[in-house]
Amino acid sequence: MTNKNISIKYLALAILVFISFTSCEDNWGEIESNSNFSSQDYNNSSSNSGSSSSSSSSSGCTLNCSIWEDCVRRGSGDPFDFFGPKRWVCENIFTKTFNRRYNTVLVITDEYGNQVDKDIHITSKYPTNNTLSLNIQEEGFDNRFDIRIEFLNPSYGDFVVNSQTVYNPILNESITYSGTGSLTKNGSRASYTIILDLNYTYNGTNYNYNCIGSDAYPN
Repeated sequence: MTNKNISIKYLALAILVFISFTSCEDNWGEIESNSNFSSQDYNNSSSNSGSSSSSSSSSGCTLNCSIWEDCVRRGSGDPFDFFGPKRWVCENIFTKTFNRRYNTVLVITDEYGNQVDKDIHITSKYPTNNTLSLNIQEEGFDNRFDIRIEFLNPSYGDFVVNSQTVYNPILNESITYSGTGSLTKNGSRASYTIILDLNYTYNGTNYNYNCIGSDAYPN
């Protein structure tokens, strides 16, 4: 292959990457947190989670996607085959949050009002239906644990943390967490904001574990 042909292929790849980053935003990411969120939303969502219907408005899609999926067109996967045939696929609406790393301020408050602040990192894992796990990193690479969250409605970023017991390496103990939160897109920007509000008990004392942060780069 000549150097000229190689240059043309790399130029075509660069154009394709630019197009992919300047287009293709899903509707879910543009909707803010539901200010009227309540436990009733969770009950309604849970009762309807088994229903199936395409959430895409594209007339060419004939797939029966679930309420947690968009019907989108995808190519063959070959980065140089962007003029080739496309196919419709059902894609999880929370896929765009996968592997985002949020720089977060954590505030831990006990039942007596004592407070500890620290900076932590939260990374979102790959979604399954309306659930995904958040990997929480405190005080070093080895001090990590996962919290599983469950989104309530495909039109909003609100979620619940159903009671779950996980090992917390900071406390060196298995802790039971429960709570709520939200994961929402920052308007027209490509970044997201996460809020995570958990409750737990440790050594007979009740604590609130509140995080807020974003994956936006600092100005």
